[in-house]
Amino acid sequence: MTVERCTLRGSAPEQWIEFVPTPSISRLSFDVTASFAGYRVTATSVTIFAGSFLHELASFERHRAGTAKLTGTYDFALQVEPFESRGDALVSFSISDLLPLPIGRAGGCRLDGAFVVEGEHVAKLLRDMERLFAFDVA
Repeated sequence: MTVERCTLRGSAPEQWIEFVPTPSISRLSFDVTASFAGYRVTATSVTIFAGSFLHELASFERHRAGTAKLTGTYDFALQVEPFESRGDALVSFSISDLLPLPIGRAGGCRLDGAFVVEGEHVAKLLRDMERLFAFDVA
């Protein structure tokens, strides 16, 4: 089964992160776009290693404790951790779009943000991530 894309949504409409697989580059490669507080940044060709993240996220979904960390190349990171006592999840992220500058150095845009996924939606977050990264489960 090929997944076209996966979008994690926060409680507000402008809070989301979208993963689009780029299998022509690698099965570990994704274009990732994050939207937060009126800003949007896309990192292309991000290599993501999800094996331990899926196990950590499954444990988080069951116990609502601990932290699940998704690591990518230097331009992307995501973390899921408990938020308050209602079973909600705080999804925090950092994403960069690196751009070559005409002076021979790199510049770019970086967006660090966080949003809440309400407790009743954490199981869906886990299912979506499992489907997206099914190929990378150890």
